[in-house]
Amino acid sequence: GRSVSLDKADVGDGWPLIRYLLDDPVYHAAYVSYVEQVSTDLFTPEKMAAKAQALAGLLAPYVAEEIGAEEYAQAVEQLLDFVETRAGAVAEFLAQ
Repeated sequence: GRSVSLDKADVGDGWPLIRYLLDDPVYHAAYVSYVEQVSTDLFTPEKMAAKAQALAGLLAPYVAEEIGAEEYAQAVEQLLDFVETRAGAVAEFLAQ
């Protein structure tokens, strides 16, 4: 599946509480503030890459036996690419 947009424009009748809260200016401002805080404190590409690489190193001997070292390395790279993509999406969202 794809990621839900950060502005939640695609959240509709299926998620009425989320839609209701984000339509309220006070809650929307709080949401934007939380997105900014997470993007600068926790979900930086550098921090996420370091964490992913550390965990990938721990798991590599076990996972490589199951799927192969090359496929595992590609999966880790895809994860790191996804982190970069989402960080870009967050930056775009916050620039609006």
